[in-house]
Amino acid sequence: MSIKQKLITKIKENKYYKAFPDIYKKGCMKAVIPDKIVFVKVYEPGLYGSMGYLYSRLKDLGNYQLSTFCIGYNDLRGNEFLEHLSHLYEVIADAAWVIINEPCFPLSLVDIRPETKVLHLGHGAGLLRRFGKDSKRVENTLEAKIPEYKNVDYVIAPHEEWIPYYASAMGIDKKKILPLGSCHTDQYFDEAFKEACRKKLYELIPEAEERKIIAYIPSYRGNPGSAWSPKVFGEYKMIKERMGPSYMMLIHHHPYAKAVPNILPKEGSFTKDISQLMTAEELICCADYLITDYSSVLFDYVLQDKPMAFLGYDYDIFEERKDFYFDYPSFVPGPVCKNGYALTYRLSHDMELYDEETIRAFRNKYMTRCDGHVTDRVISLIEQG
Repeated sequence: MSIKQKLITKIKENKYYKAFPDIYKKGCMKAVIPDKIVFVKVYEPGLYGSMGYLYSRLKDLGNYQLSTFCIGYNDLRGNEFLEHLSHLYEVIADAAWVIINEPCFPLSLVDIRPETKVLHLGHGAGLLRRFGKDSKRVENTLEAKIPEYKNVDYVIAPHEEWIPYYASAMGIDKKKILPLGSCHTDQYFDEAFKEACRKKLYELIPEAEERKIIAYIPSYRGNPGSAWSPKVFGEYKMIKERMGPSYMMLIHHHPYAKAVPNILPKEGSFTKDISQLMTAEELICCADYLITDYSSVLFDYVLQDKPMAFLGYDYDIFEERKDFYFDYPSFVPGPVCKNGYALTYRLSHDMELYDEETIRAFRNKYMTRCDGHVTDRVISLIEQG
């Protein structure tokens, strides 16, 4: 470690273990505001998924003082990051609830007062890849040594099946894990929401109304702070040539992915990136087919009762690192394709993408708590304190 790196580490240690706890303790001299709820994001601003849906429902109730705080771990560096982070402790000091949906090491730098509850909304509607303590990746950084879930009081799991996985990965007691479902999946049971999604898509892309929609929603590669999206230009071309003009492929990249491939102009009539135009949940409601890889979006799409395929061109790399909780090819409810040729064949024989019995069994095992009333249960938890 260079002298500069040692100095940076020393500054961080002083902030992490002395300055930030002192700021928080000072803030705790104020009484907790019973109806104050702070939604904390780690990487990028904006609430989506379960965070966004729960926020929207609580706002509609009109009974809570809601605020958001983005730590900005993607965008801020050095003193700017540390200065910004210091404000987090001022904001949460008098909150009744702090709500997160990501690993959040800054919350572990202080001893959260007992009157404040920290609620983790879970990692999507299910798990494929290992995370937390179960991950095989090793990062030799100061932040990596901080227990990310130390102050978490409750974790919302999609189903009872996931409790041991969450407990192991987060290093927390199973009693803290509540199998209530995933808030954002309530939208899939709302016919008005689904109709609004289709209307929004047709207004954005009028030609989509006359075509079948193939949604490509890949997971990110790399680490959340510097993630990228896979480049599969050859697959775009093959799918276009095989499926023809009655189809359109719409892409939604993971919010963590900062480096995403540009759509070539000649592919523009068939392939469009709508990551900034619609949410993944909105696209799911419009899609006739789903292509994904290792994303938990597969659990969402199971609720749509439609065909799906998995483009696992780099599956061997993930398997070698032991990144999966399960045997990926036999676990997912659809065919795994290693390349564009296999994928386009499956798409052009769409009945082979859909096995009603497999989908139903998968849904019954992992998704029964996602019943359209998940957010009601979570709000009840908040109301009970």
